[in-house]
Amino acid sequence: MFAWPSTITMRRSDRNAETPPLPVYIVSSSSYEDGLSLADLVSLIVRRKGLAITAVLICLVPAVFYLFAANPVYQSSIHLLPPRPVAIQSLVVANNGVDIQSYTPQTVYAAFMENLQSPGFRREYFTENVLKKRYSTNKRDAVNADRLFLENFNTNLQVRVDPKNPAFVSVSFFDGEPDFAAQLLNQFVRQVDKRTVEQLIDDTNAAIQSQVGVIQREISGKRLSAEVERQDKILRLQEARSIAVALGIDSVNSVPMLGSAIKGALAINTAQLPLYMRGVDALDAEIATLKSRQSNDPFIDGLRELQGRLSTLRAITIDRGFLAAVTIDDAARPPYQAVSPRYALTLLLAALTGIALSIAMVSIAEIVLVKRRASDIRAVKPDLDDVDVR
Repeated sequence: MFAWPSTITMRRSDRNAETPPLPVYIVSSSSYEDGLSLADLVSLIVRRKGLAITAVLICLVPAVFYLFAANPVYQSSIHLLPPRPVAIQSLVVANNGVDIQSYTPQTVYAAFMENLQSPGFRREYFTENVLKKRYSTNKRDAVNADRLFLENFNTNLQVRVDPKNPAFVSVSFFDGEPDFAAQLLNQFVRQVDKRTVEQLIDDTNAAIQSQVGVIQREISGKRLSAEVERQDKILRLQEARSIAVALGIDSVNSVPMLGSAIKGALAINTAQLPLYMRGVDALDAEIATLKSRQSNDPFIDGLRELQGRLSTLRAITIDRGFLAAVTIDDAARPPYQAVSPRYALTLLLAALTGIALSIAMVSIAEIVLVKRRASDIRAVKPDLDDVDVR
């Protein structure tokens, strides 16, 4: 802090009466304690307006040059929501009876978000659309595609999730051309949606084919077992026939006890009787029937149920045309105003900085002046009796 100096005139008490009076500036200590008022500050700036204007220009001129030289950057945004249930209906229907995780709008949206933020998919999109040529300014840039991808695409593509509603997502892209920013953003989101749908369809088809393979192997196993059982049964019957021939048992009637039981219409449990007791005629008939059997399928337990499941799985078709992994709530549009540089804000900050610098510079200049004058007073060392205050 500094104070305004009070002016007095000091004259020398020497013999030369014609010596002009010497102006002296005395600084009051109480003024330092009182501080500098706003009126004093304004007066000081007005007196040193040249220095104040210079300080303001020191801040404003570089800011103006920056605003003229800086390239404008535009931000285009697209707003997304989870897919509607009707948009994933084909996946839900196809998933019925398939041993995989059930699809819901939330699970499908989660898969979309993974692809949206995937660096690998972003790099693939960057390469497929030959964006390297757009951002290359020299041969060195054209060679270093990784740097172009990181600095000009991946960094400028930003995903923001609403903390209050995580389902609401906005994706932004920054570029020097507003039309290109909006076009690229819409195309990128469509590509992510297409990739996600393809992945979900592939996962579903893979699960269906896996289930088909399981059922086919189960059917093949049952048929193989049935054929083995048929051949085994033929061998058992042939062996029993040999015994029946050796014993002379042509039919059930050949055994008196069994014949009379049958004639009396008695219910006899023959489950534990040896096969050869049925007689050669019955055994020949059964062996011939088993040998002439064209298919064992009607005699396999559970086979028709498996075949029904297999037919259902093979009949599943997924309509790709109506599938969507995301709902575009608001598509990207070309922005009408650049987000950088901010002209008004930049000029305002530069002006405020210039004003602060001007106050500091004029204050320092005044303090230096006061100290210099106080030093001049101490160098003169006047006689206090000869001091005449005017």
